[in-house]
Amino acid sequence: MGENEVRDHCGFFVAYSPHDVYKGLQAEQHRGREAAGIGVVRDNHVTAVKWLGNVSALKLQTIIQILGAERAVYLGHVRYATSGRKDPRKLLEDAHPHTIGGEVQIYPQDDSDNPTHMIITRARIAGVHNGTIYPGSMDSIDGCDFTDLQTGCDTEAFLRVYDKLGADETMKRIPSSFSIAIADAKMRGALVMRDRFGLMPAWLGEKDGYIIAASEDEAIRQIGGKPIREVDAGEIVHLKGQSFESRSTVPPNWRRCFFQINYVMHRDSHFGGRWVYNDRFNLGRQLAREFKPDVDFVTYIPECPEDLALGYSHESGIPLRKIFYKKNDERSFQGPTPDERRSSIKRNLHLIDGENVRDKRILIVDDSIIRANNSPHAINLARQSGAEYVALAVGTPMIGRNRKGCVFGVDMPDNDDFVAAECDGDLERISSRIGADDVYYISKEGQFQVLGPEENYCTRCIGGSDPVEEAGLIKPAGR
Repeated sequence: MGENEVRDHCGFFVAYSPHDVYKGLQAEQHRGREAAGIGVVRDNHVTAVKWLGNVSALKLQTIIQILGAERAVYLGHVRYATSGRKDPRKLLEDAHPHTIGGEVQIYPQDDSDNPTHMIITRARIAGVHNGTIYPGSMDSIDGCDFTDLQTGCDTEAFLRVYDKLGADETMKRIPSSFSIAIADAKMRGALVMRDRFGLMPAWLGEKDGYIIAASEDEAIRQIGGKPIREVDAGEIVHLKGQSFESRSTVPPNWRRCFFQINYVMHRDSHFGGRWVYNDRFNLGRQLAREFKPDVDFVTYIPECPEDLALGYSHESGIPLRKIFYKKNDERSFQGPTPDERRSSIKRNLHLIDGENVRDKRILIVDDSIIRANNSPHAINLARQSGAEYVALAVGTPMIGRNRKGCVFGVDMPDNDDFVAAECDGDLERISSRIGADDVYYISKEGQFQVLGPEENYCTRCIGGSDPVEEAGLIKPAGR
């Protein structure tokens, strides 16, 4: 797989009606807004539809017309891409579900350069995937030909390995990041597989007597289902309608992605037995213990850092005031290009009332700094309204200082525009770069005092170890 191919950080949902999958994807919309898709297994073949934009960009009634509505296995996906193919046709082709076999029709047929949706019929296998296949991890798998891939997405290659070797051998042979659901026309039900490190989340649940699965337990609750448990690291779960069977073919080696807690997941979801809201609140408390400037109030850049700011205010005694708002729930982090991310921030983030800021000393709390797009705009809004002093407190340790980002599925590849690398990790230079009077990152020690032992997490992006390299399962990327 090449360096510029698509790496995904997404959300999946598996249920037994298109209504439940559609609602489940809406509940996971925060995990991706670039494209969505749903597939179904029926009459010994797979049919799928995928479209550009949010889940609601294609009506549920239209999906039912295409896929049907009777009881069957439905796989759904929301996606954002972290690199690779950016024109609309390629984005649509790279959207999930990915399939093996089948016939493809792109719509509208008279404008193939600006498509809106795609229908795939009579496929053999479909998959929806959250994570990234580690560079080089499929290079030595005998009998698997990747020369004629139809998309730029590593999920298609993963499905080819599965098609050739089966689930158990695929789990053993690919030491990568995957929480993936697979529907196979030869198999009743669906498979859910989670890699040996448990890097990305995956949950089992129950709805109307049927076993379902999702990236996040909160999405299961939001459709009226009941979460059962997390899928274990290295586990293969066969969903069989009203029951499931489970097996493990590799021992778990837990190295969860802490950024799921700090930023990605819904505040009411759970990851590794931990409640996301509680961890964010306590990260804010830890920030207040480490950094407490003389300010009139603390605020945050909506929406994710709110829990951090609540914890900071609780621990420090400094009042919390909400001075910023967003017009919609769009996450600029998920924009496909730097220009789109900056444009998203400018059109979406605003100050409620400048008079509340004039002559004030302010501390802004943010969940992380990667490219420094959000924070400069927020700081500038406060400056323009007459703030006397603006500091920034960050609830994630410095990301990308050593020009290492993520190869496991979060939108920060090694060649990203890390402000920490640009400024050589110097806090004064970073402050100057983003326009703040002071900037402070939570310490690595402080973060894992809250989240639990560091060895249970992947820390590659903050200067720590790479779990695949550490386990000696594959030659290090780029060597």
